[in-house]
Amino acid sequence: MIFSTDSRAIAYMLALTLVALNSSNASASEADSHPQVKELLDVGFLRLEDTPTLTLIRIGEDFEAKRVVLFIEGDGAAWRDHGFKPPDDPTPKNSLSLRLALNSRYQSNLSLIYVARPCQFKSQEALAQCSPKQWSTERYNDTQTSIVETSISLALKNVLATAGHISDLQIIGHSGGGVLGVKIAVKRMRKNQIFSKLYVIASPIDPETWLKNHRLNYLPIDNYYQDLALLGEDELLDVYLGESDRIVRPIDINTDLVWLRKKSILVPKAKHISGWSDYWDNTLLPKIKARNFLTE
Repeated sequence: MIFSTDSRAIAYMLALTLVALNSSNASASEADSHPQVKELLDVGFLRLEDTPTLTLIRIGEDFEAKRVVLFIEGDGAAWRDHGFKPPDDPTPKNSLSLRLALNSRYQSNLSLIYVARPCQFKSQEALAQCSPKQWSTERYNDTQTSIVETSISLALKNVLATAGHISDLQIIGHSGGGVLGVKIAVKRMRKNQIFSKLYVIASPIDPETWLKNHRLNYLPIDNYYQDLALLGEDELLDVYLGESDRIVRPIDINTDLVWLRKKSILVPKAKHISGWSDYWDNTLLPKIKARNFLTE
């Protein structure tokens, strides 16, 4: 068959579109097969299409539908060689954020959103289009933050379309998700977008000190510390550290950040991922629900 120049261009674009669609469908299938993702889908969460990162939502019931709890995934799969070599695939094997979202589904009628980080839960074909820098040296920069923000915005639009109004947005950031949570929360504040409070769990909330203590390479974090100070001034940040966590420890907060050390709560027996469920169920989630009620 002989193609004209225009028809060849059209055929090429159609081929690219089919590749993108196949890659998207493969990634969706990959995500759905993850045991924890499947658990959420089985209890009524929906996976949004056309978001740059895996995004799951569950619209709340009755008057609580307009109150939203947003979970931002951590940095994902563990690094190798004592933390010096990133994984080939950043998808978390055991996600605390997904677990807390599941617990919240059973214990509240709040609207719930889970947002993964760039390149997580991808098929091998889609992952090949990512750069390892996205989950390593560039994981906290503005570009990666913007990708997560896009997923969040699309999820909130879906909640808004059903609930008609969003009165409260509380953000939960586990591990590196807490670092992104700081940046995203302040961006929303500056744009006068809905945001109520940020809760960070086992998060390297002082990245420079954490990197120094663990002898890790510097990571670009842009204007992070200015954002962190702003949240502290407005009392919009709660910090929770695990007593038995060897990855993020109280000493990973600089002694100069007195206000941050004072507001850090040490949770008994909690490690970096394990040991948080009971504390979430009995302390943090009730606090979040009470705050929703009081600020209504």
